[in-house]
Amino acid sequence: MKKLVILFFAVLLFSGYAAAACWVQGYVKDINNVPIEGALINHSEPVYYYGYSDSNGFYTVTTPKSLAGGYFYFKASKSGYVTQEIKMFCYGGTIYNTDFFLTPLYIDCGLRIYNGTAINIIACEPLGTLTSPLRIFNGSNTYGIVLVDTSDAYASKARVYTPAGIKALRRL
Repeated sequence: MKKLVILFFAVLLFSGYAAAACWVQGYVKDINNVPIEGALINHSEPVYYYGYSDSNGFYTVTTPKSLAGGYFYFKASKSGYVTQEIKMFCYGGTIYNTDFFLTPLYIDCGLRIYNGTAINIIACEPLGTLTSPLRIFNGSNTYGIVLVDTSDAYASKARVYTPAGIKALRRL
């Protein structure tokens, strides 16, 4: 009888532990270790759970209790970056510190500008993806020059006027 009571409490304790939620937190940064603000961190199976990174790149997301004891995928994404996905196992009641490092979608096409103190590399769209109204031809290829809002963290000091308003050339 004593063994049965101990077994009952062990099962009760384990099932309570497994039924607890998991917390995933960490930072979203680019490959140069610069924090990325506004990145979406989400889990979509079986229910959609998400959070956004703050100005320091920090995020926190709580998973549903139903995920305890199983694998799940978390994704970090932001416009202009390649989405990163991480597979994790959820032990109920656990806090996971997971950082994401996102790779920019832009390339170095050789365009440089001097901003008064330093030379900036300007971001270009990869070949075959011309969406920018501002382009550069380097003798054999045409690249779209990436334009961003003037308040963007990667905005250079160079400005251009477009039908959508004043934009900045994006630093790589």
